[in-house]
Amino acid sequence: MESKEPKKKNITIHDIAEHLKLSPSTVSRALNDHPKINIKTKEKVWELAKKMGYYPNVPVYMTKESGAKVYIIIPEYNRYYTDVVEGVQSYLSKKSILLYVACSRENEELEQKIIFDAMEQGTKGIIICAYNTQNKYNMLLKHLSNNMQVVMLNKFDDKPEVSKIFPDVFNGAYKAVNHMYSVGCRSIGLFLGNITNPLFAEILSGYESALNILGENYDKNHVYFSNFKQDDVAHGIEKLITQKNRPDGILVGDQLVAQQIISYLRSIGIQVPQDLILVSFGDERFSSFVSPTLSSISISGEKIGRQAAKMLYKSIFEQTEGTYTQVTEVKLIIRGSSMRIRN
Repeated sequence: MESKEPKKKNITIHDIAEHLKLSPSTVSRALNDHPKINIKTKEKVWELAKKMGYYPNVPVYMTKESGAKVYIIIPEYNRYYTDVVEGVQSYLSKKSILLYVACSRENEELEQKIIFDAMEQGTKGIIICAYNTQNKYNMLLKHLSNNMQVVMLNKFDDKPEVSKIFPDVFNGAYKAVNHMYSVGCRSIGLFLGNITNPLFAEILSGYESALNILGENYDKNHVYFSNFKQDDVAHGIEKLITQKNRPDGILVGDQLVAQQIISYLRSIGIQVPQDLILVSFGDERFSSFVSPTLSSISISGEKIGRQAAKMLYKSIFEQTEGTYTQVTEVKLIIRGSSMRIRN
């Protein structure tokens, strides 16, 4: 005589509710992706439902085909923004959210078009990397934040009222100036990009603050704003070093530019760090493999990207209210370009 297996009990919503100490109506709403049920509760319900063998139709938010998508707008393609995108992607991919990357090429009209296209496509959130200190998008972003969640990178002021995340380059500049001062520099110059860029504007503020605290005067002749093209880099550094009271140390806003400066200085017989100390922002991956190795203020674009994605995700799917501002730490990495040899 054949033995019969015991008939398996059909799992119901009431069984799941009893295990989780929730009401059946809450469980039902969670299984049907009701917007009033937070994401953590939904995940608990679905995890237990799967474990207990309860398999209704999978809700939209739990599938890779959900269509949930997020935009990130970067102003240009460089190592920093590539790392930012990588950080955003690494976080969102684990949540099965699609990331669309758009480059504005610092074009205001193109950036506006990208933003409106994202709105029309029903994008749930957008990350915007600010590249200009002028607040031309205040009204646009205020309207935008009412339709989708927004996080801005590199926005250092309080307008518009959206969530923001940025590296502490003010403190980075302060650390760099103090380091150069500690190794004997008394005439510290600054080589930056366009001052309308919010990152460079913040670096300038940190530089000025450090000089003030050290009791050193700010000399506008020791500061050069460059477009970072090769000819202008050569012109700018020549202008700085041909002064009667030339800088004995220079803080540079970009590490690739710092490498160009070192090469140019070497071509005219000025050695780093023997004749001039150099520190830059960026910490590009090759900085420890060049000669001299380059001291730098390290900014992790990947870390900033992950934090921005997490901030955006919580505001979209966990319905966190209000706006947040997060400042990410930067680190001074001392290498050969600022280690003066003492006899």
